Amino acid sequence: MVFPITKKKTAIDVLGAIIPNIATFSLGISILELASDLDLPRGGLLWHNLRSGQLPEEFLRGRSCELKRTIAWMMEPDPFKRPTVDEVLESQTVRTVRNI
Repeated sequence: MVFPITKKKTAIDVLGAIIPNIATFSLGISILELASDLDLPRGGLLWHNLRSGQLPEEFLRGRSCELKRTIAWMMEPDPFKRPTVDEVLESQTVRTVRNI
């Protein structure tokens, strides 16, 4: 199944080049959207802040520290520091969820 990539869920580095771990960013921002009931912006200051690693605390209030760290890790602005999908799957947070 192929999903269209939208600007709402795309890392800023994607908008002009092919960079590693692009899918990780998109998955991270999708998890943020689900965990916070956030309606992702299509542009503007919040759009840029999210892609600069600035996750407003109010979006994830009441969520575990592990979830917050995982989302921030997946949305790392530097694509070369962003985890691969395999690294995310092997993370303690995901392994804990898989074992439930």
